[in-house]
Amino acid sequence: MSKCANGAYLKWWVGIDIRELLLADENLSELTGGDVYPLVAPENTEGMFIVYRRIKYNREYTKMGLMEDIARVEVIAVAEHYEESVALAALIDNILTGTHSNDEGYTLTFELHDSEETFDDNKYMQTLIFNVK
Repeated sequence: MSKCANGAYLKWWVGIDIRELLLADENLSELTGGDVYPLVAPENTEGMFIVYRRIKYNREYTKMGLMEDIARVEVIAVAEHYEESVALAALIDNILTGTHSNDEGYTLTFELHDSEETFDDNKYMQTLIFNVK
């Protein structure tokens, strides 16, 4: 199946691209031990880790056809200490924000849309929400 429709990169695969971008950063890999998971982390995961998911995917059309694919993704930095969660979130923001080319040469632009923080299950969580164009 092609990842391209009318010249636009389809965002069904954006989670794979996010994981690759995050794990390519040595600092992030060192902090998380490579623990970057789609949708859910394994039960009892300890230390710092990341969970991500696509929360929206839509297409914009013109009379000429497909103009742009836009995905919204949620990336959650999880840590046992508040300061660690903030530092991990800042690193994620630094890695993802901007324009990237994937292995197939398609360009992805990440823009931070929103963020929030919470505490649950004895872990601090920083949620970053990106629009991906």
